[in-house]
Amino acid sequence: MINVLKKKYPKNGKFNVSMGLKIKEAAKENNVPNDYGINLIYEGFDCNGELIYIGRSGIIQSDGTMGSQGIRKRLGMKQDGMYRNDFFKKEMEKRQKGISVAWFVTFNIAGQKTLPALAESEAMQEFYELEGRLPELNKSFWLIYEFPASSSNGATITKGTHWT
Repeated sequence: MINVLKKKYPKNGKFNVSMGLKIKEAAKENNVPNDYGINLIYEGFDCNGELIYIGRSGIIQSDGTMGSQGIRKRLGMKQDGMYRNDFFKKEMEKRQKGISVAWFVTFNIAGQKTLPALAESEAMQEFYELEGRLPELNKSFWLIYEFPASSSNGATITKGTHWT
């Protein structure tokens, strides 16, 4: 998945977060931009372990402007009611492993115009097709389809279907 994303979104990078380090500080030290896009979080280093989370940053407003949370800022915000520094510290302690983060700018003023929600959806779909499930730390995901649509098992999908 990473190689496809690197080709599609040439402004990208990755960094490791060792046990005891804060994800927010690691993002800053590794010059993660505050542009808008997606991030993939892996168990272990160099994005070689299990993909445990797919996230996005940047919400587009109805007037076409983007919200204030770019990739770097979003990595420091909350997940499951706690700041990501604490959330991922707890995850690393539980797993007894560090984590790695791959990030991809999908939307910026320089001309990259893929909405982060679409890029996240495509990454989530690819993971689901390969694994038959969501990444462990993604608790749910909303499906967005043109209607009428049907699932692979023939069931009709209605507007607002929630994938858990």
